[in-house]
Amino acid sequence: MTHELYLTGGMPGPYDNAFRGRAVAAYEAGEGGYHELASLFRVGYRTLQRWVAQYRATESVVPRPRGGGWRSPIDPIVLHALIRECPDATSDELSRAYNRRVGRDGRTSARSVRRALRREGYVVKKNGAVQVSATDPTFSAAANGFGTRSRRSIRAAGSPSTRRG
Repeated sequence: MTHELYLTGGMPGPYDNAFRGRAVAAYEAGEGGYHELASLFRVGYRTLQRWVAQYRATESVVPRPRGGGWRSPIDPIVLHALIRECPDATSDELSRAYNRRVGRDGRTSARSVRRALRREGYVVKKNGAVQVSATDPTFSAAANGFGTRSRRSIRAAGSPSTRRG
């Protein structure tokens, strides 16, 4: 037996309608109580109770639609406008600018802005410090003198968007 069943990463789907119908029909026919039939069908007794209650209210065992989940309060139109105005701004600067534009109820954190930026397809830097990139073929740390400078001086050489304000 493999463990793929347990590594799906999300909530399981609803039980099959025919299976739900058989369980509810067995209860309605008086073949047993909730606990007994739930163990027979290998479901929780509260699950069977909900199915029976739904059947009695709607005469259907079709599962209800899933909930809508949480919706981000960040308006993507405002976020795009901010990025057009200051494309080199950090997420902290963007969140402050966003909070100045929206009302008190729409305020948000820098972390929420980073999530919204990723959702909208923007690349977010992990930190503001200048980092030597070994994958950039046009950059040579030794040729530019970065091999002899301290890490502190490398950070001080950052662009205005990476400096603390």
